[in-house]
Amino acid sequence: MLEGKSYTYQYNNKDYTLDAVVDMGQVVFLAAEKVGEGTVFAAGGVFLSDFEVKAELDNIWDLPYANRTIYENILKSVREDVPATPIADIRKAELNRMFVAEGYVTSGTTDPNTTFFDSIYIQDATGGITIFPYAQSGLAIGTKVRVIGSTDEYQGDREIQITSLEVLDAEPQIQEPKVLTTEEAADYARNGGWLVKTQGTVSDIIMEGGVVSQFKLTDDSGVAATIFIDGYITNKNGENTVGKRIKVGDAVSAVGLSYLHPEGSSDVSVCVLRVRNCDEIKLLSSGSGGYSDMVPTTRQKEKGITVTNPDGSKTTTKTDRKGNVTVTIQNPDGSKVESVTTKAGDKTITATDAKGKVQAKVELPAVIPTPENEFTDVPAGHWAEGAINAMAGMGMINGVSSEANIFDMTSPITRGSIATILFRLSNGTDGKKTTFVDVSGDAWYADAVGWASSAGVVTGYTENAFGPNDFIAREQMAVMLARYAKLLGMDTRADAAVLAEFGDAASTGLWAIDGMAWCVQKGIIQGKGGNILDPASSVSRAEAAVMLERMIELIK
Repeated sequence: MLEGKSYTYQYNNKDYTLDAVVDMGQVVFLAAEKVGEGTVFAAGGVFLSDFEVKAELDNIWDLPYANRTIYENILKSVREDVPATPIADIRKAELNRMFVAEGYVTSGTTDPNTTFFDSIYIQDATGGITIFPYAQSGLAIGTKVRVIGSTDEYQGDREIQITSLEVLDAEPQIQEPKVLTTEEAADYARNGGWLVKTQGTVSDIIMEGGVVSQFKLTDDSGVAATIFIDGYITNKNGENTVGKRIKVGDAVSAVGLSYLHPEGSSDVSVCVLRVRNCDEIKLLSSGSGGYSDMVPTTRQKEKGITVTNPDGSKTTTKTDRKGNVTVTIQNPDGSKVESVTTKAGDKTITATDAKGKVQAKVELPAVIPTPENEFTDVPAGHWAEGAINAMAGMGMINGVSSEANIFDMTSPITRGSIATILFRLSNGTDGKKTTFVDVSGDAWYADAVGWASSAGVVTGYTENAFGPNDFIAREQMAVMLARYAKLLGMDTRADAAVLAEFGDAASTGLWAIDGMAWCVQKGIIQGKGGNILDPASSVSRAEAAVMLERMIELIK
């Protein structure tokens, strides 16, 4: 199958002589012969790629796989199309048995921030399982794959030790998590490997390196499910903000892969939900102390589940047969917030006042579109590049020069501009009047300031003065964003103690403490170098884009 060149020779290096085993040019590197019902392949040399030749500390352990590509191609040439075995049956099989599995990826490798170390997960109609080792980037969640490998386990967790993985030509299918009670989510024997969602009341939060690494959820079943976050897993922005979003006593939902993992210094593995993305941990209600009907039936979902919140408001959640979820918050004063999330992930939030008039209608696509034109003064890789492009793609921000596509990142942004951005996001109604004497009726920001004032997002310096052209301070923007979040039905209560970590926290205006604490707790506003908050300093256009993008992610 493969012979050497005319100048290729071979010798017996065991005898330390140059006596040729074969004549020069007659070296056979690879041969094959039919034997019985099979084929025997024999190699007379080792095949090395540039990868192995350039071995360094980070890849030396891969040297035993120097012939990997060769033998994979050989296997492909002679293999028969063995039917796939259901994953549930593979999980029950003895160790070191070879199987073929087909399934859809439930944890992939497209984003390093949400990729498990050398592992992916796949799932079919019968079950899910860990695939190890796999580290090739670009494998998207929902991709259908065919895996050949042997059964194995790590720390008790069942897995397939991979020999080969083939991406199949099939329509991608994002697998919805299996909704379980916390008791069911803690049952590895039944649900190991599945993508799971559960919800309950938070307890036993464990912090490592300043971020949450583990906590427990307990619902009416009375059995806790452990939620585990690998130290390197964050959200798509590279942040683990779970500790800023949840606390003991909160009602929280979480999505993860059912997995076995030792707790603390123990060698005994316990069932945990292995979080694949920190943003899939959602706050449902602050300090409510639990829910009833944590995992409702299909009929209950369609009819609606209503929960009374600590502030007297009522939250009703309905799921239709198409998978669209509607959450309605009815406030004691008669105002209402309704959010509809489609199965595809698009979300619409409508806030109405006590008289039924729409104050805001926020439409958030599952995937934020890219802007039509890139700003020429925003360099690639800049810390605000992603946020600027995202907010421009949604039509929330514009450049200062449309002809030259200039964004002007470092210039301070004005109070009128922030009001206008929130007005655009809310599809605000034109023609709202304002009592601010410094807001001219024909000014470009007039409708936005009028809307923001009527919706309670802004109040002005006084009843008559707004300062639309003043540069907005960090504490002012924090208050605006917190008020806007409250308009959309979000819980904006926060512990002012979170500001104590900043050396200049005392310089925050008394009127701004609650808003600033909420924004810091939610990760919207972060400190500057030297451990300062700098509440009175102006916000640049780039900083505003980043804060707004974080706000959008929180709303989603």
